[in-house]
Amino acid sequence: MNYECGETYRTAPWHIQALKEAAGVMHVLQVLPNYGGRSFFKQLVAHAIQTARDSGCKAICLGCLKDNEKPGGIYESFGFEHVDTANIFYVDIGVLMPRLLYELVL
Repeated sequence: MNYECGETYRTAPWHIQALKEAAGVMHVLQVLPNYGGRSFFKQLVAHAIQTARDSGCKAICLGCLKDNEKPGGIYESFGFEHVDTANIFYVDIGVLMPRLLYELVL
């Protein structure tokens, strides 16, 4: 998690317009399949939220794949709100992918 984000994140309709100043952007949060079903993902989300609070962040912003509903449900269980759906181009793999953008105001 850091404060770096692309144009899609800068122009999304976030509740807190503080991406450069005080909103942490969670880029990738993933648990290997062999470790699924043990609440590790939830523990990582809880740790990220606490780390953001301890760092003085006003919000956490993130995106998850539109077709992958499980993480979105977990984020929502922590209070994240779906604020937008955006197509994001990933230069490293050369693919445009739809992402659900979520925000948690701290």
